Amino acid sequence: MNRSQLIEDCVAERISRIIEKMDPARRHEYYQEQDVILQNLDRGAKESFEKLIDCLVEWGAEECKAVYKAGFLDGLWLGHKAF
Repeated sequence: MNRSQLIEDCVAERISRIIEKMDPARRHEYYQEQDVILQNLDRGAKESFEKLIDCLVEWGAEECKAVYKAGFLDGLWLGHKAF
């Protein structure tokens, strides 16, 4: 495992821990609504919609990682300036 992969793994793990602390009732409600929508779609539309959801989730994860890493680096920069 190289340095870059280690950093990516650490960031992904930290984001997962942050997300786990979010309101579980709200998350459960979201997944229930998603299931109702998917059950009312025909097979072709359901497959297309699931692909879209997968793409959106993947992009959202990339955004979260980029923001987390940038915030971490900003914190290091500010700490360096302060001390």
